[in-house]
Amino acid sequence: MNRKAFDPSNPFDALADLSRLRVADIGISLCKSDEYRAMRKTPDEQAVALISGLMTGLAGVAMAHADPESHRQVQALLLQVVPIAFNQAREILGLPPLEPLQ
Repeated sequence: MNRKAFDPSNPFDALADLSRLRVADIGISLCKSDEYRAMRKTPDEQAVALISGLMTGLAGVAMAHADPESHRQVQALLLQVVPIAFNQAREILGLPPLEPLQ
């Protein structure tokens, strides 16, 4: 999935960026929640709970736009996009990309 440089006038890029910003806002809100703070003594479990909930919500939103017969394709797309999105987030933080997991 090769993309050109970010172009805010491109509808794909505009929607992708809006989605990124909204999820970041949700993440900030979640990290301020009592539920998040209640798990501060178990940071590994805290991270798993946060990521699991975000990914379940993401999968649900993605499946809402597809027929049940297409859910396997949606799953494949999510698996394809996760490493790309991870490295885009690292790039935003000024970090180099990580090599794909094997």
